[in-house]
Amino acid sequence: MKCPPCLLKTTKAFLSNRQSRVRFEGKTSHYKKFTGAVPQGEVLSPTLFLIFINDISSNLPEGIEVSLFADDLALLAQNEDLEQASSLLQQGLECIEKWSKKWKITLNVDKCEVTHFSKWTKEASWRPNVKLLDRRLKYSDSPTFLGVTFDRQLNFRKHVDKIKEKANKRLKVLRCLSGKSWGADKEDLRIVYLAYIKSAIDYASNAWYPKTAGRNWRQYKIQQPALSLAAPRTQTLNYF
Repeated sequence: MKCPPCLLKTTKAFLSNRQSRVRFEGKTSHYKKFTGAVPQGEVLSPTLFLIFINDISSNLPEGIEVSLFADDLALLAQNEDLEQASSLLQQGLECIEKWSKKWKITLNVDKCEVTHFSKWTKEASWRPNVKLLDRRLKYSDSPTFLGVTFDRQLNFRKHVDKIKEKANKRLKVLRCLSGKSWGADKEDLRIVYLAYIKSAIDYASNAWYPKTAGRNWRQYKIQQPALSLAAPRTQTLNYF
């Protein structure tokens, strides 16, 4: 990165000699110095963290694909030979471990999971044996990454079921707002529907919808009663 000296000095001053204290019920604690991390809630903090973590995947072995969003990281190793895929993934984890030690970052192994994706039912019982910080990673049949629940065959049925459950709960809120004599007007209900229900249904749909179309999409009839509340005069409803 090519940064002007004034910006570097400002950033250094922003991160150096930080301390804080707590005031509770009229009493104030002693100052506590902070020697790491970025200040929580500061506008500049997310950008500084992204700059800091940006090179975490720079030394990964060839064949490892990476998905990184803020501090959520996923590694993908693909190979027709299961043991080769497991070995490649282990090499990737070792690179992540070296990076964390270099920059003094604590990895939470308890939050790490490993999953095997395959369309072959004969491989359903196979479990990758990979470790991070000398601890074997726990196996999950349905891990959730960035709000999307995956499954071994990538049919996203569990994700669709979760969305249906969430949308049904939110539909009850819409019903509470739609009384005929006292409820909100249709435009307000439409805004609530779009922001509160449809947003949950559409979240990350580019990733999972193509795999569910024609099979699980019938579960999205949850939208029909929601739209009936928000626009009851509509005779024909096309919901997507």
